[in-house]
Amino acid sequence: MEESLEKKLKEEYISFPEEFYKPLTFKELNEGDKYISLPVPGDNKGHGGFMGTHNIFGKIKPIKNNFGAYENAVRLADGVLSSHPDDLYIIKVL
Repeated sequence: MEESLEKKLKEEYISFPEEFYKPLTFKELNEGDKYISLPVPGDNKGHGGFMGTHNIFGKIKPIKNNFGAYENAVRLADGVLSSHPDDLYIIKVL
């Protein structure tokens, strides 16, 4: 009997090394890298959770804003600056 495509895919997927499953964080990105930030516990009203539309950001050299805080990311669709913590989980976009 022929093995199903789903079973083959699952077997292949679970055989990947542990590094494949390790989440990537904002801190691990280089300036210029593009990424999508993942929702975090707490208030995600502006993010939309996993089912919402996600923005693509670019990591930038930190810029001090008018309030004295640093912004280290730019939303690529419209150039809006943002501040993302180093431990924010992300998906890198190639």
